[in-house]
Amino acid sequence: MERGYFASTIERILRNPAWRPFRSGDIVQLPRMRVTVVEVNAGGAPTLVRFDFPDALERLAIDFWVWDFKTPKPWPLPPVGSRVALSGLPVFL
Repeated sequence: MERGYFASTIERILRNPAWRPFRSGDIVQLPRMRVTVVEVNAGGAPTLVRFDFPDALERLAIDFWVWDFKTPKPWPLPPVGSRVALSGLPVFL
């Protein structure tokens, strides 16, 4: 993430890094996913994170969505071993 997570207003609704900046090595554990902060910018916003899942994504009951200009839309998983770049949210959010 070039500008870091929580760069837009909509992202800061959930957590503002100014309140408690992230540090490299921080872990957020969720029921079906663990997120490890690998790098942060000077403001404490994560710029590189690692997502770990307990099983193959195809076997987990997880839906993936991306923002499509005005609305979210389902996002199919890419083939194993491939890389996909997703565009960021519009700056005005």
